[in-house]
Amino acid sequence: MDEIVKGVVLKARDYKESDKVLTILTASKGKILVKARGVKKAKSKLKAFCQPFCFADFEITHSKFMDILTGARVVDMFFDLVQDYEKYSIASVLLKLLDKICVEGQSYENQFVNSTRCLTAICYLDYNPKLAFIKFVLNLLVGEGVGFNFDNCSGCRAILRDHSYLNLDTGEVVCEKCKGFYNVKISKDVLLLLKEINGTDYENLKNINYKEKNLDETIKILFLDLKQRFDVSF
Repeated sequence: MDEIVKGVVLKARDYKESDKVLTILTASKGKILVKARGVKKAKSKLKAFCQPFCFADFEITHSKFMDILTGARVVDMFFDLVQDYEKYSIASVLLKLLDKICVEGQSYENQFVNSTRCLTAICYLDYNPKLAFIKFVLNLLVGEGVGFNFDNCSGCRAILRDHSYLNLDTGEVVCEKCKGFYNVKISKDVLLLLKEINGTDYENLKNINYKEKNLDETIKILFLDLKQRFDVSF
């Protein structure tokens, strides 16, 4: 064992006859690839740690070609996610998004903390998981340096009121005067919901009043922004 890293498994793919390659987002090293030898065998002691959502302290041995997983101590497996289709679907999109945006060799400590807090909220806190996912995306955008300004137009700096838009050319929120050719309107209710979620901790999202249609419209707008900025499609 050369190192212990705290991380979350984003995905696992089959490798050769009995191995898997894990993509893990870690607190200290960013996104890493780790080979798990023999984990497809029935008696493998590491099998349980090689599933998406596994949050653990992973024991890693460094190798010339790819680091090797030699052990793990579980922090949380988020088992309840697989019992609820909506929660599982939303959490799976979260992992896909992290895998797409994060690259190897860079530090993503804030995104790691954001992801584990969101997974905990989706799995254990008793409120609509869409609220937690919206919070996650807003935090993610801030962490990438492209967070929204919900108060002022990103073009002319005018105060955003009843008519605001997501400019799909720039991925920014603008007023009607500054909207581009490709844009999507953001209703007043959705803008207020975005602002409220953005300013609320995961633990207190349960106190937000909302309409389901506004949640869905908010997620649609965020997906459009993610596609524009990071070429991520869902």
